[in-house]
Amino acid sequence: MEVFDYVIMGIGCVLIVIGLLLFVSGKRESANHSQVEGFGIKLNVSNPSIILIVFGIGLVLVPRLLPNQLSQPELLETASQLPPPQNREMSVQQQSTDTPTNVATQPSQTATTNSPAISYQSAQVQAPQVWFPEGQWHMTGYELNGIDQTGFVEASILFVKRSPTKVSWNSHFIISDIWGNVANYQYQGEINSTGSAYHLLISQSNDPNFRNFGAIPMEFKLENNNQVHMRYNYGGADLLTHWMQ
Repeated sequence: MEVFDYVIMGIGCVLIVIGLLLFVSGKRESANHSQVEGFGIKLNVSNPSIILIVFGIGLVLVPRLLPNQLSQPELLETASQLPPPQNREMSVQQQSTDTPTNVATQPSQTATTNSPAISYQSAQVQAPQVWFPEGQWHMTGYELNGIDQTGFVEASILFVKRSPTKVSWNSHFIISDIWGNVANYQYQGEINSTGSAYHLLISQSNDPNFRNFGAIPMEFKLENNNQVHMRYNYGGADLLTHWMQ
């Protein structure tokens, strides 16, 4: 019981005591008659102390009756929500057997899903699509820093494919100036490809001004008129050459 229940019972006891005192003292109201109904019983009394006693007894009994009436439905409702003991054991066993199965199947599904992507990427690395010229080619155009100097230069170049991503080359240049001086120079090196990008390497030359700058980025393609287009920057000079086979 709670504190409120004890308060109700205390008030009931006080009313009973007052009623008994009035009843014993013999104080009555001769003109008024009261009718009291309690627990399905009707009483016609002439002494008001009886009313106090009846109310006092009712207040004392109410806290003892209400908890039983409230607690029983709550217990029944709680018990109805719980599964029977056998079903509880079966549900616990089912959860323990399902969890390892789900965990074990996840790695296999992940491996199956990712395996096509891995094989596709490895295939791309093993077989890149790269274009390289082969054989002997002759120069058809020469520009230095945007100035056409084709009339002062004659040249030929030989391409030899070494691998799907590399070709070696060997060139011979005959260069003349406005005073009629002529010079012969030979250059050789490699052209490498990394995907769609090309790099030019000039490794050897008899040119007294030759310097090895390592791999140089280069525009390298076959144009619509079947000419090889080569453009690169060598030692600060922008060179553009075209070659026809």
